[in-house]
Amino acid sequence: MFKRLRALMVFLVVLLGGIAVVNWWLPSLLKGPKVTRLPPGVKPPTTPGLEEALPVSVRTFKATQIEFTDLLPTLGTVRGQYEVELKFETNGIVKALEFREGDLVKQGQVLANLDDREGRLRLQYAQSKLETAKAQLKLAQKRLEVNERLYRLGVIILPKLEEAQIEAEQAQSQMETAEREVDLAGNELEKTVLRSPIDGVIGTREAEIGEYVATPQSVIGTVMDVTSIYVEMGIIERDIERIRLGQRVKIMVDSLPNASFEGRVDNLAPVIEGKS
Repeated sequence: MFKRLRALMVFLVVLLGGIAVVNWWLPSLLKGPKVTRLPPGVKPPTTPGLEEALPVSVRTFKATQIEFTDLLPTLGTVRGQYEVELKFETNGIVKALEFREGDLVKQGQVLANLDDREGRLRLQYAQSKLETAKAQLKLAQKRLEVNERLYRLGVIILPKLEEAQIEAEQAQSQMETAEREVDLAGNELEKTVLRSPIDGVIGTREAEIGEYVATPQSVIGTVMDVTSIYVEMGIIERDIERIRLGQRVKIMVDSLPNASFEGRVDNLAPVIEGKS
């Protein structure tokens, strides 16, 4: 009986000791390893077998609201608002070029001349024909006046007077035709002079003195109106959805590295270029 009582007491002591050990160890197991904050640059101590319990150094940032700009850099070509190709209206040999690339020109300013010897000969020939037609008209009118007096006096018959009237009308028609030929020759001669169609800046010069030019293929040069300019840019397919009319555009050119110009998207080409 005494042995059973002793065994029971030992069992109770062991049970109470086990409960105490569990109450002390279980909270620390649930909480996990304790993390210690280390100063920047200090390495944690190494203990064999305890690598999982070492603290990890992290970097944090404070989130704030800022204005975000989505940039899409691309290359383009600066052009004048208007670009006009300079061409002669007639064929010939270039006799003079009165401009250089980059020159400022005014509307109507003479830029180039063709050899006009043939044109001047045509004009002189037409003018001589006009003088002859005027003389013929005066002679026909004088003859008509004489026949009218003779007809009133009864010296000639009516058909003779009508014949003089027809001759005067023919002379008048011939003189008017000669005048048109003079105007035509003068217009052809004027075509040998190339004038600037607008105020602007000369772009490229594509001809030289002595060169034969033929219309409409031959281009002498270009003149550009630079009072307002535009930039032509190409956009690849994947960036099409990022472009909208009215978007702001910042433009920079190599000749002015420290300056930038602001513009807006004014036009989107409706057709995709297959080559690019």
